[in-house]
Amino acid sequence: MNRISLVNRKIVRWSSMSTLNDFIRARTSRVASVEALTYQNMTPLKISSEEIVLEYKLNTELDLNPMGNMHGGRMAYILDSVMTALASDFDKTDVNSLNFSVSYLNGISKDLDSFLVTAKIVKGGRAMAFLTADLSSKAGEIYTLSEGTFEKGA
Repeated sequence: MNRISLVNRKIVRWSSMSTLNDFIRARTSRVASVEALTYQNMTPLKISSEEIVLEYKLNTELDLNPMGNMHGGRMAYILDSVMTALASDFDKTDVNSLNFSVSYLNGISKDLDSFLVTAKIVKGGRAMAFLTADLSSKAGEIYTLSEGTFEKGA
């Protein structure tokens, strides 16, 4: 039986659930380190043990909703991925998100080529790490602010 999905605004027929599951797994693979972020349209500009600044190239096929704006869930995914990678790299251990919040201040439109993703460790302890992150323009306009609490050694 064929399954139908909407991928990149096109209808795709899947011949089996296994091919659909493989596709989903490939698209949602876990970010294990800061180095892995470079494969997700992100270019490192500054990397330290407590802060990371990346340039994100907007992908009009994947990032935008039908109205031409970046989807809020995609913004949250980017923020969570970067904070998780930074928290993991801080102590070279796996982490779990315990709390994650996003405040959407301004939209990101298709007119923007790229934007900055900045994540900082506010406090890192033995069992937990507290981070902040934001998406902003190169001129300093902030699009989203985020906070996250991560459990270490999960």
